[in-house]
Amino acid sequence: MKRRIKSELINYNHRREIKSLKEIESFQTVFVLGTQKSGTTAIAALLAKATEMPVTLDLLDSVKDSSWPLRISYGCQSFASFAVKYKKDFSKPIVKEPWLTYFYDDLVRLFPDSRYIMVMRHPLDTIRSVLNRLRIPGNLESIDYDDYSILRDKKIWRLALNSSWNGRLSRNYIEALAHRWDVSAKLYLNNKESFRLVRYEDFLRDKKHVIDILAQNMGFSVKYNIFQDVDIQYQRKGNNEIRFIEFFGTKNYETIIKICGDSAGKFGYDFSTPISVI
Repeated sequence: MKRRIKSELINYNHRREIKSLKEIESFQTVFVLGTQKSGTTAIAALLAKATEMPVTLDLLDSVKDSSWPLRISYGCQSFASFAVKYKKDFSKPIVKEPWLTYFYDDLVRLFPDSRYIMVMRHPLDTIRSVLNRLRIPGNLESIDYDDYSILRDKKIWRLALNSSWNGRLSRNYIEALAHRWDVSAKLYLNNKESFRLVRYEDFLRDKKHVIDILAQNMGFSVKYNIFQDVDIQYQRKGNNEIRFIEFFGTKNYETIIKICGDSAGKFGYDFSTPISVI
């Protein structure tokens, strides 16, 4: 009897998962991708406000288990089962989650009718902003994760400082962050036809215009004038007063150039006059 009940329960759960997968495949989600601190939150939030569309701004608000990127990357969990578990978050018309950038191939397979936005920002600005967020200096040779409260409390940030699970070996936290930026850059460069690119620097110059055009590109109607909302600070502002060479130190500065320089140039970024605003 117990064996039969267990078998029926397994079959029921399997049928329910198949039903959920079929439902997910019909979603026409707009995914806003890009590395952390590249401007994804501001762009997704304003896009949602302009179009009056529901938005998931951070999938991790629902996902409490910080090991999910590792489990999926190393085949211990399927991306499909992860998406089914958090179907409610994935069902919103607009989903912004930087971690999903590194699971783009899974997204394309599971959400065939979805559209994609890639947000890029100068690598020096991006990496410094991440480190400001984590309250970690940029000029160290290495760090001990346990020395920083946010890395103790939110362990998923440790994965942002280790690029090995992205297929890029790194010797320290600066190399890891540089590789993560370069992985997202190459993702766009290798799939240009599938993305709408937004450079954060262009967004800053005329936020309303960029959002209105982006909405049209995504097939949305602009229903709300965001003029009064464009300067809302969606995340804590970092310190941009210190020069990059001073923040990173010569060695780490040159490391970022070495890893990101080629890709950065293809976005029109150079390392003589980077725009540093956050």
